[in-house]
Amino acid sequence: MRVVILYDPGADDWTAEDVAGVMEAVDDIARIFVAFNHQVQRVPVRHDMRWFNVCRRADLVFNLCEGVRGVAQWEDHVVGTLELAGIAYTGCGPWTTSACRRKAVANTLLERAGLPVPRWTIAQGKIEDDFPLPAIVKPAAEDASAGLDRQSVVTDRKNLKARIAAMTEQFDEVLVQQYIAGREFNIGIVGDRTLPVAEIDFSTMPEGTWPILTYAAKWHVGSPEDLGSRPVCPAQIPQRLADRLCRLAAIPISPTRRACRAWRRPRDGTTRS
Repeated sequence: MRVVILYDPGADDWTAEDVAGVMEAVDDIARIFVAFNHQVQRVPVRHDMRWFNVCRRADLVFNLCEGVRGVAQWEDHVVGTLELAGIAYTGCGPWTTSACRRKAVANTLLERAGLPVPRWTIAQGKIEDDFPLPAIVKPAAEDASAGLDRQSVVTDRKNLKARIAAMTEQFDEVLVQQYIAGREFNIGIVGDRTLPVAEIDFSTMPEGTWPILTYAAKWHVGSPEDLGSRPVCPAQIPQRLADRLCRLAAIPISPTRRACRAWRRPRDGTTRS
């Protein structure tokens, strides 16, 4: 089988470390296909559309492209092009990638599915006086923890206003959401198979740092946030809790695609998406 692995080669402001992080995933996937005697071609996605001509000759496209030149919104266009051309590819379709990246849309869909979602709002002018604090402030239409750092969680109105102002200078839309203290779990789903529950262990985060997955935690290998947010899989939790988390994660997921949901387990024992 001829397999093309699509990826974003990066933007001008990407560091060598940023590029290396992408290529590590690409190379890992390539090794798996090669081990099963498939022909593999690594193809960067650029605006010249040469990547599309290569994809048309492939039997399968393994899509690792999460944007073009670092712009997350263009991920939808890449997937939509593959869909329109009838090319077999892995991962979510264009509507799903768009909805999942747009946090207001994703939160609304989860709420309508009956899932518990922390209170949230799109920052447009003044935030309601009764909005619960602490709150986390983040881009409303980015992914991969873009825009998240140690100052993302605020505990008072003054810092909330300042954080929103700083974020709106960088991003078109900003989301404010109630911060939920507790343990963080991740559940991956491939087809109709639910993978083992994983937990992010924040026990070694720097003192005074909020236990969240910042951009540095995900992408700056060796940083204090990276070293302080250790994935544990399978999570060391009772089977009853693992079963409940898996049931909740499967509610909004189509059985024909792969996905991953993150859940917070508050100290009161409830579960929030």
